[in-house]
Amino acid sequence: MSTARRVLHLSHEESDLLRQIDHRIDPDVQTRFDELVALRRTESLTQEQHRELLALTDRIEAHDARRLELLAELSRLRGIPLKKLRSLMDLYPTEHD
Repeated sequence: MSTARRVLHLSHEESDLLRQIDHRIDPDVQTRFDELVALRRTESLTQEQHRELLALTDRIEAHDARRLELLAELSRLRGIPLKKLRSLMDLYPTEHD
């Protein structure tokens, strides 16, 4: 029995949304955030490090919020619920401290 292969044709708008959704936080930023979280857990953050952690937290949260907005727009374009889109794309909320 042959299996029919389904080809997904994306509009320019969908392609652009997917490109933006796939954009990740710079690995160096994530690494520094993780380092600062580890220091916070051991209660050894300096005041300057605490300010840096707050700034990085704001940056990561803004990135995550924008990504969610883009996912919502893509779900609207495709006419499917956001939860289903996230499941289809194997996307789950990220966890940041």
